[in-house]
Amino acid sequence: MVLLSFFMVSSTNLAALTGVDHQSGAQGVGTQLIATLAGGQAWAKPSREPLTLVTAKGDVRLHVEVARSAQEKALGLMFRTALADDNGMLFAYDSDQIITMWMKNTYIPLDMVFIGADGVIVHIAAMTEPFSEEIISSVNPARFVLELAGGAAARIGLKTGDKVRHDLIKQPTN
Repeated sequence: MVLLSFFMVSSTNLAALTGVDHQSGAQGVGTQLIATLAGGQAWAKPSREPLTLVTAKGDVRLHVEVARSAQEKALGLMFRTALADDNGMLFAYDSDQIITMWMKNTYIPLDMVFIGADGVIVHIAAMTEPFSEEIISSVNPARFVLELAGGAAARIGLKTGDKVRHDLIKQPTN
């Protein structure tokens, strides 16, 4: 079982840990709460990997950070002040389940794309509200969540039923 512990860290130290300037565009951030694994290990930036969205308008290639560990999932895109349309974060889970997320400590609106084990999009929660503690649900069982910049799903033409390709997502064989 992974236990999460929390500690306070200044915005400057948070930027040094994550490689992201969390203060730009967010004045007065001050100290922030960040999750670390029990034992106080420093947070390591998730890997960036290619991901393809297969839409009716054509394929769209993105570069995503992949949150695999409980630590990476707990931090997610919190404290980020910008996210380019061709970037995002993919959250990977071990089994199909109703996945719930929230926007606490998230400065920018996000589109949350819930994806089944087969790569098919089962639900999109568009333009989620920054800082909200309201629970955002996958509605249907999902194995992955792709977080994109708010409004990106609409700009791309992404819809429920479209497909996502990534090395972690097993594509059905026809």
